[in-house]
Amino acid sequence: MTATEQPNTLLLAAALKRQYLHACAPAAAELLRQHEVIKALVAALEEARTGLLWYQDSFPDTSDESDGEAMARIDAALALAKEQR
Repeated sequence: MTATEQPNTLLLAAALKRQYLHACAPAAAELLRQHEVIKALVAALEEARTGLLWYQDSFPDTSDESDGEAMARIDAALALAKEQR
């Protein structure tokens, strides 16, 4: 490679890198947004789980199988979210 070809190769590589990063930016932004949504949903599920446990402990006479079913759905969703991390 001659001395004049090397700078041209470096300029081309830099241009291709910028073009690649520019093309990937929307996809990366969408992935970041989805990650933030999942974090918020996991936090809400964990809070709901804590509240449901408190309710079941505080009012055992009114707790029924629907509470257990809800807890199972919450636990399944949290497990699924943790697998995706």
